[in-house]
Amino acid sequence: FLEKQKQQLAVQKKKFLKMQVEYDKKKKEIKTIKQGDLNAIEQMEKELQNLKTELQKVKARVSPENTFSEKDLQDCGLVCNIKEYIRNRESIPETFDWYGLFSYVSYCLPDFYKRMRLRLTDIEMKACLLLRLHISSYNVQIALGIKSTQQMSNIRRNINVKLFNESTAKTLERNLYTLY
Repeated sequence: FLEKQKQQLAVQKKKFLKMQVEYDKKKKEIKTIKQGDLNAIEQMEKELQNLKTELQKVKARVSPENTFSEKDLQDCGLVCNIKEYIRNRESIPETFDWYGLFSYVSYCLPDFYKRMRLRLTDIEMKACLLLRLHISSYNVQIALGIKSTQQMSNIRRNINVKLFNESTAKTLERNLYTLY
């Protein structure tokens, strides 16, 4: 009987040691993951601080009399890319950097951007920006992959209603060029 208890105790002890090793291993893994996350967060915070510093330097160089202009926007690489797609009669790819372009627009045409951002849907913002860049409705329709001229007309009318309280698409471009 005593021998049998010793054997059971040895099995239990072996099982306990195995579980203890597994427990310690998992605990160490968690600690490593947490440490890795902390390092990643630290790295991101450093990058963010560097970007903030660079932004402040650029902002300091841009005085009110030396602000971005519409010509700067027209010469922007992203706008040139859009015009290239249009020349080739292609839709703008889904991977296009709209965020980067809107960010640049916010510097070149701040009032236009604020007004547009607060009131328009995503597709309306894209169409509105392209129209503001002197791109024809037909080419905007192609560039954004809009299927029909009626749908494009509706988008133009919606933009004009939301931004200028005018229920027609005809005066949209004229109205857009008044915003800077």
